[in-house]
Amino acid sequence: MNTICITNRALSERPFFEQVENVTLAHPRALVLREKDLNFKTYMNYAIKCNTICHTNGTKMLLHGLDLAAADYLYALLLASCAPKNQELLFDGIQLSMKDFLWARDHVPREIFETLKKRGFVIGVSTHTVAEAAVCEERGADFITASHIFPTDCKKGLPPRGLGYLQDVCDTVSLPVYALGGINETNADFCTRAGASGVCVMSLCMESSAARRLKTIISMGSHLRTSVLK
Repeated sequence: MNTICITNRALSERPFFEQVENVTLAHPRALVLREKDLNFKTYMNYAIKCNTICHTNGTKMLLHGLDLAAADYLYALLLASCAPKNQELLFDGIQLSMKDFLWARDHVPREIFETLKKRGFVIGVSTHTVAEAAVCEERGADFITASHIFPTDCKKGLPPRGLGYLQDVCDTVSLPVYALGGINETNADFCTRAGASGVCVMSLCMESSAARRLKTIISMGSHLRTSVLK
């Protein structure tokens, strides 16, 4: 099963980079460095170190938009991924909030997007409604996450949207959809049967037992839609 791991160092049961090593040894499709509280310099230091670990273990490394001065950071993150023509991209993609994605499409020069896309850089967007999913497809996102599907401690007090919602999203758009929120080895298969291309996990991938549990999830799912993350 196509699986994307999302970091949250506050939940990590091991030293953070040791946990990243542990997780990527299970060979998820990608890892998103979602440490939104870091300043840009510190975030990029984390990103470079995680990138080395990910690529050593055959996992793609995706950046994440930051909360502080999001527009400026986003522009810098995109520029940081534009390596010289004869070099590989430093990072494989970026995961954005809906707000930052729309800002980027309206303000970041089209040439940057075109250059990145030609070189395999992917842009994912976090969505929470069917309408948002449709806009992402129209505006050129490469994949989306749909959340939150199951109850999760990360969204305490908020009812999950459920598998019916996930199926509605998958029926509405043709781009890859990754289910997010409360995903584990007991329910991941339901997500792909609802039409998802794969799943995202955060809390689970910060556990000390993450590698074992991830391998169980990754081994599922022969009925998948296409994944943009090759």
